[in-house]
Amino acid sequence: AASGALPSAEGLPLVRPLWLGSGGGGSPPASPAGAGKPVPRSALLLADTAFTVGADLLVFPVATKGASNVEVPLPVHGCGGAPCEWFSVSSGARLRGGFWHSEPVGLGSMPRYQRGGSILPRRERVRRSALLAVWDPISLHAALDAAGHAAGRLYLDDGVTA
Repeated sequence: AASGALPSAEGLPLVRPLWLGSGGGGSPPASPAGAGKPVPRSALLLADTAFTVGADLLVFPVATKGASNVEVPLPVHGCGGAPCEWFSVSSGARLRGGFWHSEPVGLGSMPRYQRGGSILPRRERVRRSALLAVWDPISLHAALDAAGHAAGRLYLDDGVTA
């Protein structure tokens, strides 16, 4: 597994439409986890390190040397009025928002969570360059919400022309 939140070629199908969707309005594709939303007091310690990629991927970098396990609070709000469900990207485990969850970590891993009700595109092959990944298959990772629905966006281009 790659150590970054989204290794370069793997994350392009997700990040590129976020850049295009900002429409030049200055909205970054990644932002601090509590940006624009109330953050519970229990999550304030992680607010400096946790961040979101778009609205559907939550990342908790591990900043403790030698950590083998971390406790992460998952947001409860932001799922259309219903309590959020999250899925661990590494294990696929379904987790309830509003609670602290224990996640095993190691060198080369980082806790990442996909919001229930979302579909995230990823390129699975590890490449040294995004240009080499242009023709690689894209996997769609669906995380169903409590009603069994999911939605997402996919933007494809040749990676070269503007």
